[in-house]
Amino acid sequence: MDQLIEQIKRHEGYRQQSYRCTAGKLTIGYGYNLTANPLRLSTLEINYNQMHGIGKHEAERLLKLMIAKITDQLEEALPVINRINTVRQDILINMTYNLGLVGLLKFKKMILALEKKDYQKAAAEMLNSKWKDDVGERAQELATQMITGVYAA
Repeated sequence: MDQLIEQIKRHEGYRQQSYRCTAGKLTIGYGYNLTANPLRLSTLEINYNQMHGIGKHEAERLLKLMIAKITDQLEEALPVINRINTVRQDILINMTYNLGLVGLLKFKKMILALEKKDYQKAAAEMLNSKWKDDVGERAQELATQMITGVYAA
């Protein structure tokens, strides 16, 4: 899981203050979507965070919480996740972190290829998407991992 966390941190980057992502969602930390996953904070915490933002430690904690939530969602929505290796599972988690579950489920041909263990085709479907244009190198890196089944060195 450490490689997944470090990879998402690198892909998302860190922002101490909240901002609007390219999709217009209120976001903070390592790409944590506050619009889809609002935090239940006290008025004092909200005021503090608006003034000072979020620290890297707290941002990583939110990232880990989202990874756990996404893992549960994927296990329920995509049974194939339990039939692929950890690196390929991490790819689906990474993509879901970026796109949301609804966004990932639009990759129907990629999912079908995963069910057939056709990882070359799954990678091609990842790259044959608007998502690839939006995230560039992230898509290339994850597609390579899909083919090889290992993290890049």
